Amino acid sequence: MKRTLAILLALVLGIGALGIGAISAPPLPVDSSSPFEFIIPVVQQTTVPQGYIGIYTAEDLSNIRNNLGGNFILMNDIDLSHIDNWFPIGYFRSISITPDYIVTGGTFFFGTLDGNGFAIRNMNIHRVPQPEGEGTRSAGLFGSTLQATIRNLAIVEANISAGGGGFAGTATQTTFENLLFRGTTNGSGIAGRSTGISSSPIFLVNNTSFYACAVEGRVNAGGLTGVLAWSDDGFIERSYNRAQVTSRNRMGAGGLVGRLSVGDDRNDTIINAAIRNSYNTGMISSMWGDVGGLVGELGFYGNSIVTIENSFNTGSLTQQRYTHTFRWIIEEGEVTSRAHAGGLVGSTLFHYDSNQLILNNSYFINNVESAVGINQRFITNYDGYNWDWDIVTIPGDGYVQQNNVLAKSNSQMRQQTSFVGFDFVNIWHMPAGGFPNFSGNAVAEPTQHAITVQGGSGMLSAPAGSYATIFANIPENHRFVRWEFSTPVDLIYEGALRRVGLDGEILMEEPTGQAMFVMPNGPVIATAITEYVPILIQWINALQVGVRFSIGAGERWPHTAEQLLSISSFPANPSDATLLFTSNNPNVATVSSTGLITAVGPGVTQVIIASRDGNAQFIVNVEVTYTPAGPCPQDPAERECFCHYIQPPSSGTNWLVIILGILFFAVIAAVAAFAFLF
Repeated sequence: MKRTLAILLALVLGIGALGIGAISAPPLPVDSSSPFEFIIPVVQQTTVPQGYIGIYTAEDLSNIRNNLGGNFILMNDIDLSHIDNWFPIGYFRSISITPDYIVTGGTFFFGTLDGNGFAIRNMNIHRVPQPEGEGTRSAGLFGSTLQATIRNLAIVEANISAGGGGFAGTATQTTFENLLFRGTTNGSGIAGRSTGISSSPIFLVNNTSFYACAVEGRVNAGGLTGVLAWSDDGFIERSYNRAQVTSRNRMGAGGLVGRLSVGDDRNDTIINAAIRNSYNTGMISSMWGDVGGLVGELGFYGNSIVTIENSFNTGSLTQQRYTHTFRWIIEEGEVTSRAHAGGLVGSTLFHYDSNQLILNNSYFINNVESAVGINQRFITNYDGYNWDWDIVTIPGDGYVQQNNVLAKSNSQMRQQTSFVGFDFVNIWHMPAGGFPNFSGNAVAEPTQHAITVQGGSGMLSAPAGSYATIFANIPENHRFVRWEFSTPVDLIYEGALRRVGLDGEILMEEPTGQAMFVMPNGPVIATAITEYVPILIQWINALQVGVRFSIGAGERWPHTAEQLLSISSFPANPSDATLLFTSNNPNVATVSSTGLITAVGPGVTQVIIASRDGNAQFIVNVEVTYTPAGPCPQDPAERECFCHYIQPPSSGTNWLVIILGILFFAVIAAVAAFAFLF
């Protein structure tokens, strides 16, 4: 079969045939330096270069959607705070290629956006309206990109509650270069995800690359991207994540990539993918999926080889699979794992014998047991009639080759001698007391300090400009409300559990008591403000869904017809365990404070069991019946039976008796009248 690369090359030719091909971006002239913390220093231009369109206002930025193949350059910062909900530019739609290489469908951005060292500020995306008919739009500055280039741009103070990414919701053959994302997103910092391509959950495909990309703040699934699929050679290089990464679904969480798939089952070409000279220092947690310092889940297809070299992770890893708790405390470098967690890669899944993971000169905090959490192999079997498959665990390293891959202590990770193989001349820089960062950075990687606040308050002393991470030890039956500081601090992020609806609406957001801030001059006293939250009864259950009393003929009243309910509730230790019992009709049955139901008279009623706060209730249907053998006895003593509550039903009106009675009285009246007259 033809390779994917050939198809996408045809796509490029098709766009060129239409006369709307992307303009080759010319080199930019040199001017003044950018003030932002780009990995590669940016020299800003004061005049619009030839071949570019200048972006000066938010309206200019939005108008890119009218020229999706153009080359654009920011000439100043763009503030989007006046736009309540930014509408992403472009959306994903399936592509068709005719025999003449004419492309139909798709509204991707396929040009160049050069940020020129400037920033897009205060971009808010809370919901993403979907296009009519076919297509999917994801959250991001761009909803979808194809063979685009985005470089030298910062997105700061962003707040994206819809799924996607900071720069692009979905990206195909896109180059992300020298970018900075700082903010909060329910997707990933650089590029996120879409609902799928040709019914497959592939969010980024074919040669999408990340070079010199930086992410800070709070993201979901992966620092750079949630899901990345390479069917040809691809790379992530000289990039980092300092953001808190939290995955709240079954997808893995990684410092750089949540889920990485490499290879193509449709051809035998060897595909090489690499993560080089990159790092993560952000905290990583997942509610259900696997967690890894750089990659959460790594899958191999076709003849694929993945190399991770000259990279490291110091971020904490937390995995909460198969638990129902929504509160945890993370210490720097600590791993709490109930499934698969690795210092560099959470889990691997190999499909072929030719697959290989090569780890060179890479390091991680030594509280993690191993560089890779678990190695697995996908096995298929054919018995002559049916195909069967299974996933088995590979003992030992299996398909993993490790060369100078070591776990080190926190203090060792702050020493240059620990990083054998790192180029500290051209690429890396070792700040005093900190972790390695990239030479040429405007600002060095801040040293991180962490405390757990016990008993409400805690004091942290650290050098000004360093990062301070604090964790609240939340008392039982309390919830965290906010932090209060003895002196103003610059908050980088505050941890929160967030549940978002399909339309991007935030359904629930609860702070977790985690925060990071930049240390001012002098010590800081942090006080965790909590409030008491009673433990409510969540549900009540009675073994008897319905109770029926059948009183037979001849049974005297009062009749002892009783039933004690068998009741359970959750949780077992609520703040108020009191249950209230009521009967909708006491003339049929009554109920005591202990759940004893007593029959009173025939009929139907309901007994309601409820918690005192009204948060939970359970209904028991009650029926009382009486079946007499015949008419009630005339003897008053015998009438003390159940009869006095119900008379036996009549078989129907005896009209003959009524008519004869009327005729009888009519005859008597006629005879009396005749005698009176005569």
